[in-house]
Amino acid sequence: MKVAFKVKTAEGSCPDIEGSPVTGDASTTTFFAKIQNYTITFIGTFEKFSMSRCEEGWAFFKRESVNWCFTSVTKTDVTYSAAEASCVQFGATLSGLESQLEANAVVSILQTSRSQKQLQSIYMRIDGQRTEECQETPTTENCMSIDGLTRHDKGVKNFDAYQFMTDSSAGATDGKNCMVSVCDGVNDGKIEFAECEISTSYSISYMLCGCRIDNVSMQFIVPTLK
Repeated sequence: MKVAFKVKTAEGSCPDIEGSPVTGDASTTTFFAKIQNYTITFIGTFEKFSMSRCEEGWAFFKRESVNWCFTSVTKTDVTYSAAEASCVQFGATLSGLESQLEANAVVSILQTSRSQKQLQSIYMRIDGQRTEECQETPTTENCMSIDGLTRHDKGVKNFDAYQFMTDSSAGATDGKNCMVSVCDGVNDGKIEFAECEISTSYSISYMLCGCRIDNVSMQFIVPTLK
């Protein structure tokens, strides 16, 4: 196998290949058919290199401050707390959406699952539950921002990658305070709010689990929970 990457080095200088690690940028195409950029660190000889990547079935995203992997996990009629607990079992947490690239990947996951299972609509639990205060006052400026949610995925700083069915205050008066991503052939990838601990409005059978990674080999399994 041959690997090529653009080396990061001071202008006008050459890296000391034998004496220290060499870091460079590269890219690849994920199973979502999206080009992903990542960093390769070349160490010591031409025989080995390490890179920040996810195991098969997990998608890699280079966030502003961390490297992030996420995957879709299935579980029938999953509640918000059960979704988070299931993600924790695999060393992950419920994931939010930090970029449009991540949002597009979720759409791809849901569209593929909906097509394969020939379902009219499917819903996925993602990170985000309204705070108790914002359940009472959902239309205030603070409550309509990311700060109006209790979150596990601290890497998401705003709603830039979120496209809401109506707006970020929706559903609060009906007790719907936890985020889901919708796929029904019309509103694919749009964000709606559903009940957190019961699923009377929707049959929610998917969750988005994510975790940060470093330049190490990860041992993940794509799980299906019964």
